[in-house]
Amino acid sequence: MSMKSMNHLSSILNDNRLTRPNFSDWLRDLNIVLNMETLGYILETQHENMKSAREVLKNLRELYEENNRIAQYEISKELFRERMQEGTKVGAHVQKMIRQI
Repeated sequence: MSMKSMNHLSSILNDNRLTRPNFSDWLRDLNIVLNMETLGYILETQHENMKSAREVLKNLRELYEENNRIAQYEISKELFRERMQEGTKVGAHVQKMIRQI
């Protein structure tokens, strides 16, 4: 991970020190930082032999593009099958549709 992103991640924890009332917020922030660290390490080691950003992007597309298409199809299918129930408010129906996305 770059030094700039490391400073940003550490500032999340520095700004939100653990106190008893904020445990759940602190734990959430800690999980975010640890997940980003892990993701950064995986991406760096997986792509360290690639010469350009174009090669890295091509590799990531090969790995994830098909799954993305499948996910888009499944979400579209669910949205097109969704019907508003008689007597429900439009706002509630829209919120339900947004949650599916």
